Amino acid sequence: MKILILLLFICTAHAEPLLYSWCIDQSSTYAELFESSNDEDNHNEVHTWSHGAGIQSLPTYSGVNEVSYSANWVYIRTTGLGHHIMGPWYLNEADTNIFPNFPANIAAIYRFPRTPTSPPSNYEITAGGAIGYFVDGVAMFDCRDAFSYINSLGIDGSPNGGNGRGDAIWNRDAYENESVTFDSANAHQASDTYHYHANPVALRYILNDHIEYHEDNTYTEKVGIPTNHSPIIGWVADGYPVYGPYGYTNPTNGNSGIKRMTSGYQKRTISDRTSYPDWAARMYNKNSLASNEYGPNVSSQFPIGHYIEDYEYMGDIGLTQGVDFDLDEHNGRFCVTPDFPNGTYAYFITCEADGTPVFPYNIGRAYYGTPTGGSVNSLSQNITVFAEGGAESRVEATLLTHSDHCELQFDGAEGGHYKIEFSTNLTDGFSTLATNITSSSHHFEFTHSNTYSQSGFYRVIIESADAYDDDGYDSNVDIHDSDNTVITNLYVSPSSGHPGETVAITITLNHDDFGRPVPPLQNNQGIIIPVHELTVGNINTNNITNIVRLTRFITTFDLTIPANYGSGIVDIVIRFMGPSGNTPTFNITDAFMVE
Repeated sequence: MKILILLLFICTAHAEPLLYSWCIDQSSTYAELFESSNDEDNHNEVHTWSHGAGIQSLPTYSGVNEVSYSANWVYIRTTGLGHHIMGPWYLNEADTNIFPNFPANIAAIYRFPRTPTSPPSNYEITAGGAIGYFVDGVAMFDCRDAFSYINSLGIDGSPNGGNGRGDAIWNRDAYENESVTFDSANAHQASDTYHYHANPVALRYILNDHIEYHEDNTYTEKVGIPTNHSPIIGWVADGYPVYGPYGYTNPTNGNSGIKRMTSGYQKRTISDRTSYPDWAARMYNKNSLASNEYGPNVSSQFPIGHYIEDYEYMGDIGLTQGVDFDLDEHNGRFCVTPDFPNGTYAYFITCEADGTPVFPYNIGRAYYGTPTGGSVNSLSQNITVFAEGGAESRVEATLLTHSDHCELQFDGAEGGHYKIEFSTNLTDGFSTLATNITSSSHHFEFTHSNTYSQSGFYRVIIESADAYDDDGYDSNVDIHDSDNTVITNLYVSPSSGHPGETVAITITLNHDDFGRPVPPLQNNQGIIIPVHELTVGNINTNNITNIVRLTRFITTFDLTIPANYGSGIVDIVIRFMGPSGNTPTFNITDAFMVE
């Protein structure tokens, strides 16, 4: 008897690193985190949480859930949440002051140019927020935190100090100033956006890039030099890749051995901050500083390395790239790599032999190319899907055959409900063996008392998935509920109530399903964008109270259903107060049932 597994997925002939390097095979599991150091010690991870800006009331899948492309661009959809167990985060070494926000699904769509541009005539300086994404779908931030020195006050800007973020002349180094708030993966969050500033060790462990993981949820660099070139660990908005710290000794010879890439930057030997290093003068086009632009004198409060302008580029002081150091002022070089045997410009992360991050960490203060990539609100229809993850993750299966039965073991989407089918040939169709095959993880098993005497094929199909936060997804998988029925409206929870009841309702919007982006919480001037009007069918608006915008996408309110209201299904309409008096409107059809 010959039994085969038939797994249906599309194989592509593309061999483009910008398409295949994303860890989409890891996105079949829910994002999870440790809420506290006690949870970390006891391996008590959670799939839902609420703290500060990070509200994850339903599970969501980790990382990139779709990779697609057009003639000129590659697009990713990502929740922005790592595949590793994230957290915990604290503001102090003693782990007593918890970080103000947890991360959450950011429902990001980001595009990268398929053909990177040549270096621009003028430096393109990195801005705040995501300058690219790592291949696990986590945002890449540059070497700065959000604050700088305030010359008139003699202090740094701070989030709660009331004096603003700073003068943007002497910019604080994120690793030096914020690493106490990083989790073991070297990441934390701005609002609800989880991101790396430096050496993403958890991702490198997943990619087998010379990292060890320990049971206390820590990561360390392995001893010695690896035998293999580092993999691609991220992509920058200019379309160039970021590799881990290990490259070929000779940048143009793939047989030249492996070495750890060394940064082209070192700390300056200065006692005051009255002038910029040469690289900053070039990139900022600012050759001298006025006295009201001076930074603080070097001290224990403001040590060397506190600001990124405390570093000098060694190429400016008579040393030579390729001899004294490996990487240019952008933290990259032109070289051959396993993915680009004919050569490419590539950034590298920089760290010490023990894994300690080294400035400028991922990329320098300016891009090598022109950052034409970036965030987009939606995708056009002229794209081709290359790979899908999340609930649509492909099945990886193993079949064990015995004399009287077969064991089908497969990895699918966590929370998935699968159907198993069998065919003795591929001509007469398939018969259903079982439905609603579930698991508490993404590992599934099915035993079949096989009595067929001829060759045959098993087929595994996902039927539905448990309810999850699908904001930002483009999934065709139905949502499963406890009654084995399919929920057709996922924007309103709960979606039913009885006359005379007061129901606390949560609305979850997204950018994709309503033909327009959801307004942010604040406009560019920092003014709150409120809910202008909310209606539930023809129920009097006086019965709708306590309207609160928790996040950009989530709004809550209380609905008191009149005691004499008849049964039926009604629409919910929510309008926001936009600029110039316009009211962006979202109409959720068949949103709520009065039973």
